[in-house]
Formats: sequence, structure tokens, C-alpha cells
Amino acid sequence: MQADRETEFAKPRNGEIEQRVAEVQEFTRDTPWKDLDRRRFIMSAATVFAYLNQAHPFRDGNGRTIRSFVTQIAEQTPFKVDFSRVSAEELYAASAKSTPRGERTWIDPRPLVGVIDAATVTRPDHAAGDRDTSGIRRRPADPNTGPVTPGSSRTGLAGPNL
Repeated sequence: MQADRETEFAKPRNGEIEQRVAEVQEFTRDTPWKDLDRRRFIMSAATVFAYLNQAHPFRDGNGRTIRSFVTQIAEQTPFKVDFSRVSAEELYAASAKSTPRGERTWIDPRPLVGVIDAATVTRPDHAAGDRDTSGIRRRPADPNTGPVTPGSSRTGLAGPNL
């Protein structure tokens, strides 16, 4: 993925990369992935994607690494994430919208929710226990509602206390 002119990633000189990676590490460790329903899985996966994308720790290959990481996390769940189900353009646009930009100074995983939803399928051996909500139209995210961060009570993603 190539950054657009408005996208600013974490700055390595002031420790932002380490901070974002540590946030993702804590969030992934504290999230009960195997117990999440589809909606919470998608929100959690979008959060991981957005924060890793913001960290942008590598010179090249960040998108591939993040997609692989999210796919690997899904192995613990009743879901499979297949990014071939979404176009690179959709994923790029949602990733870019999730980064801090303009007046919004926080990472916002909500633009990635629709893309992660479209890429997520319920594994056949779990299909009876979870309703597939892909294709359900969602309201566009309101960019003025404030920060959404791992562990924030606003997201409903407070780790093990889901």
C-alpha cells in the first residue's frame, strides 16, 4: 500500500512505532478471540489492522504483514479472513481513512470494519453457531465522534471483559 499525501504514520524517532506495536500486542493478548461473535471479531480485527497500519514499522511490506497477522489471529476464532474477497483499492482507501488526518488526531478503525466484514467468512464447522452479517449495510462512520482506541470503553473492546 502506498500512502497518500495526507497519511502520516508513526514517527520512529519519538517512540511512536514501539507505542503502537505495544498497544497491538496488549490488545491481541487481552482479547478472548475464540469467544468473540462475528461483530466483535470484525471490530477487534479492524482495530488491530488500524493500529498496526499506523505503526507502519517496515520500509516495505506493511500491508502484507498486517494482512498475514490478522489472518493468523483469525485462526483462533470461528472465522476466516480472506483478503482476496476485497479489492486492494478498497483496503487501501479504508486503511488511509483509519489514520489520523486533518482535525482528527486519533486512529479510527471504523473505516476498516466494512472491508474486514467483507473479507470475513464463518468457517464451515462453525456456521450453525453464528449468523453471517456480511452484506448488511452499515452507517458511515462519523469522523467527529472522538477517539477509538484499544481498551476504550467506547468501542466495547475492553479486552477480556467484552
